Amino acid sequence: MPRNEPVGKLLIPISGYQNEPLLPLEEALSSVLHFFIDLEQHIWIAKYNCQNPQDGLTQDESSAIHLYTLQFESGDSLYIVLNRLLRAEKRDCLVPWFKFLKLFITALCKLDSIRATVWRGVRGGDLSLQYPTGRQFAWWGVSSCTTTPDVIQTTNFLGKSGTRTLFSIECINGKSIKKHSYFSESEKEIVLLPGTFFEVIGQVNPAEGLHIIHLKEIQPPFQLLKLPLIQQPVATQTKGKHELYILGRKNQYLELIRSNGTHLGFMLNQHDIERNWFELRRPEDMSVLHSADLIYNDYVHRVMALPNTEFLIHTHDGKQLFVLDKNGSLKPPIKSYANKKGIVSTAFIKDVKCFVIQTNEPRELHFYDL
Repeated sequence: MPRNEPVGKLLIPISGYQNEPLLPLEEALSSVLHFFIDLEQHIWIAKYNCQNPQDGLTQDESSAIHLYTLQFESGDSLYIVLNRLLRAEKRDCLVPWFKFLKLFITALCKLDSIRATVWRGVRGGDLSLQYPTGRQFAWWGVSSCTTTPDVIQTTNFLGKSGTRTLFSIECINGKSIKKHSYFSESEKEIVLLPGTFFEVIGQVNPAEGLHIIHLKEIQPPFQLLKLPLIQQPVATQTKGKHELYILGRKNQYLELIRSNGTHLGFMLNQHDIERNWFELRRPEDMSVLHSADLIYNDYVHRVMALPNTEFLIHTHDGKQLFVLDKNGSLKPPIKSYANKKGIVSTAFIKDVKCFVIQTNEPRELHFYDL
């Protein structure tokens, strides 16, 4: 719940789980069985109800979402325990959950992102003081919202009397879990991933006891939730002498490709969710080896392949250079041009093994040894 979120301080990012293997749901939860009563029974119910998963999810991925939405009759439900630990300052308490998080977050990431206004309600309290206008903060739990405010006016969600808080949220990365939820017939649930970052735009009090807080999802300078690598089907073989490769989902655009002689570097963007990212792919089968999110910018990021298997990255109007190494890790900026208009272009001089950077206003050439 928003009242339990530590909005007064920023916790360290959630990381480490993304390196776990994808396992069947039973194995992914084997290390947390002791937290619950009859968890194995609920796992069986979830998998039974997800025998024909949609949205390109596997049965185990769909079942992970389904299980998350279940309300257990005895003891705490899974979503209650998981969200409590996601909000904890000590991240080591999440380690037993890493295998499930890998399955669950992978499932959510495979769903199309939704840009919409969604709603979230809290009964029995005024949270206005926790969310003053202008505050930027993260919600660390999985945030359950709805696209229809009428739903949250029911007694279970918000009610129509007493002190209550309603969040109106402009989201850009919402995930509709309707096709995978236990309540697929009655709720149009949108969830926001852990580590979603917001800014408070304003507050209104349209009726006695009702406090509406307007939030807008924004991009933080660094990822607060390290995302797993999603392997998408990428190739379709034709009968001719070439192959047609499909590189992403709808609304994703491939801006440019560079080769370092061993691998291919792809720069992609998705403007509807304000995302730029770099993918390192194996040329033989176009499988993704590594993926790195970059700070979103309206301009396309530029990429130059270096002969030492690294890639040099900058934006058209960027003031910093980044190096992406052969392992797909984004290194800290190697040079700042804060006193100039930005980087116009880069080039590599093979004979002397150096690269050249052209800056704008003043127009200068800067030479660096590789």
